[in-house]
Amino acid sequence: MATKRKVRPIILITNDDGITAPGIRNLVVAVKELGKVVVVAPDKPQSGMGHAITIGQPLRMHKVDLFGDVEAWQTSGTPVDCVKLAVDKVLHRKPDICLSGINHGANHSINVIYSGTMSAAMEAAIESIPSIGFSLLDYSVEADFEAARFYVHKIVSTILSMKSDKHLLLNVNIPPVKKELIKGVKLCKQAYAKYEEDFDERIDPQGKKYYWLTGEFVNFDKSKDTDVWALQHNYVSIVPVQFDLTNYTLKKQLEKKNLFKMIFKKDNFLLGTILGFIGPILGILIFKFVKFEPFTFKETFQFMYLEPGHRTFSVALSLALLVNAVLFTLYINTRKDKTAKGIFVLTCAYGLLVLCIKTFS
Repeated sequence: MATKRKVRPIILITNDDGITAPGIRNLVVAVKELGKVVVVAPDKPQSGMGHAITIGQPLRMHKVDLFGDVEAWQTSGTPVDCVKLAVDKVLHRKPDICLSGINHGANHSINVIYSGTMSAAMEAAIESIPSIGFSLLDYSVEADFEAARFYVHKIVSTILSMKSDKHLLLNVNIPPVKKELIKGVKLCKQAYAKYEEDFDERIDPQGKKYYWLTGEFVNFDKSKDTDVWALQHNYVSIVPVQFDLTNYTLKKQLEKKNLFKMIFKKDNFLLGTILGFIGPILGILIFKFVKFEPFTFKETFQFMYLEPGHRTFSVALSLALLVNAVLFTLYINTRKDKTAKGIFVLTCAYGLLVLCIKTFS
């Protein structure tokens, strides 16, 4: 009986340091035994490009022979462009996993916002492709990738062996030390840290000013469950990331604010306005009915607003109706607000007083 041949997963590899960078070569070496590897990467460094895409000029792409028997393409686009082109023009399907890196330098904490490495991985996750971005905290071209290759292989083989969420997105950073000095892997949160930036101002030969961005990295988060802490203590950090930027904690807090409920629940405003105007009208009709006087709706309307000789009362009553409507709206949306409740009661009392004087005078 013929055995069923196991289908090898397709592994898409890209980066932001360019297709000739040592990091991407080491990434290919680390995972090429785990599946069919296809490389689509920028033809030049694209660090700090974030999630930029090319829209103002055409994209170029051609095949290159840089990784032996591994299919590879270089493009004139950004890391995100590379992922889009790979899916649509090279693979003609979604890969089983997308790997980005190995980046030269840290992508922990706030760096994930600016990183072309992580933006490429995030673009794949948006397209429902499980993705991982890898970074080694060493900017040197001569960086030692031995530990990085080891942990990349372990992490990718683990992810491929399990059923992953289609939007899985991991940010993996590896400390710049020998493999035997790495204490293990830690699942972390992103640290609150950023660069205190400055611009170095200089003068070019033509006498014009130009600037170099400089800065110092400052970590404001001293907790022990962050990526920065893990890396400082020689752990490989893994931070689960998502492209949904909704702040759900703040959303819940705002939902509890009655002011926002009043703004967004237009039906409540309409209800308050209607009841605020109908209430005093009904009051007049009841008073006139108690006195056993004949009345019509037209008469009541004239009585409230148009009756000659009582213009002052008409203006006062109109203002009372308007204030009453607005405050009633506020009251039904802020029942716990004692001040609003008090003002509402006083306004109603004032309106009733005006109506009583008007009716019985």
